[in-house]
Amino acid sequence: MKFLDWLFEKKCVICEKNGDYLCKKCTQWLSPHPEHCLICHKQSDDYKTCKKCLREWNNIIEWVIVAFSYDTSIKKLIKNLKYKSAYDISHFFSLKLSYLISTYFDIHDTSILLSFVPSHRTKKIFIRWYNQSELLAQWVAQLLGLPFAKVCKKVRWTKKQAGLKRQQRLINLNEAFEINQKSLFISQKNIILIDDITTTGSTLIETAKPIKKLFPKVKIWGLVIARNSS
Repeated sequence: MKFLDWLFEKKCVICEKNGDYLCKKCTQWLSPHPEHCLICHKQSDDYKTCKKCLREWNNIIEWVIVAFSYDTSIKKLIKNLKYKSAYDISHFFSLKLSYLISTYFDIHDTSILLSFVPSHRTKKIFIRWYNQSELLAQWVAQLLGLPFAKVCKKVRWTKKQAGLKRQQRLINLNEAFEINQKSLFISQKNIILIDDITTTGSTLIETAKPIKKLFPKVKIWGLVIARNSS
């Protein structure tokens, strides 16, 4: 056993069994999320944004695929990934997200580009040291052999979305994201935006807005680990 493995012994964040951050037994208890519209949360086949919501939101996001229901176990896993540097958890999530992309998309489609919801550079450098959504997107890109790019950047610090209502969330994130100048090549691409969690869809929508503004013909999909319905 390596010294660091001994010093920082890994335990399953759910049952606390030694070995891994998520043991095989506990993975069996994770529940898939039902197919719902991102915005109105009504049942919708293949996680597609329903026609009414597409019209109201100017066709910003075609659909958002959600891997898991946001229960206590998933909440613990995401918390450890985001705040406790449990990088190994990203491997498990990446495998699940890769499977969903393979299920709902043609991975041989050369127009598909993987990206992520960016965090402000201050948070990335001084608070977490990494962006978990970027980490997931990079892993998925490697697993599936799909192109990856940092399409957007967050140019404004915003307060936490937790506890805010939908309209407040949209106001909080208004014009917080911009296109990276190096990403102007995406006019011929369709983008899958990866994030860890969504509640109202506001963060995904606001990230997608500058892309659709410059490239209205680009299709944008979302892919997240879980949706918090509270």
